[in-house]
Amino acid sequence: MLKKLCTFALVICLALPSTSAPAHASDDLKKILAALATMAVIGMAANELKSDPVVVPQPTPQPKPKPKPQKPPYGNAYGHYKKLPNQCLHTFNTSEGRATYFKQKCMKDNYKYAKRLPQQCLRTVWTEDGKRSLFSPACLNNWGFR
Repeated sequence: MLKKLCTFALVICLALPSTSAPAHASDDLKKILAALATMAVIGMAANELKSDPVVVPQPTPQPKPKPKPQKPPYGNAYGHYKKLPNQCLHTFNTSEGRATYFKQKCMKDNYKYAKRLPQQCLRTVWTEDGKRSLFSPACLNNWGFR
């Protein structure tokens, strides 16, 4: 289309000097036709740019990862605590004052899974009756026992 327009403008510009009009009218007409041809060329170029739509690729949204189920801070995966026998919980007079602990021997006798208790919670404490191995209730609680 642009070639046709340029050819047309060139033919008009070449045909004008052969007309028998006065010289000053011919110059004015040439200027007007040149201006029209220039505007037509610019308009055609703008139209061509407009007709070719620029395709901007849209970013595809990335799927969000599913959150992993949070494990409760204490207890098992369902938030349940392992129940310890209350008869093993005793208060002792120690060198630091009164303290409550689970007796190790009582736990072996009354708790089926005493061997699975965390050994980090086993404390050696001096009581009125001498040296004893006892389980700390706070430590066992942190490990999911109640």
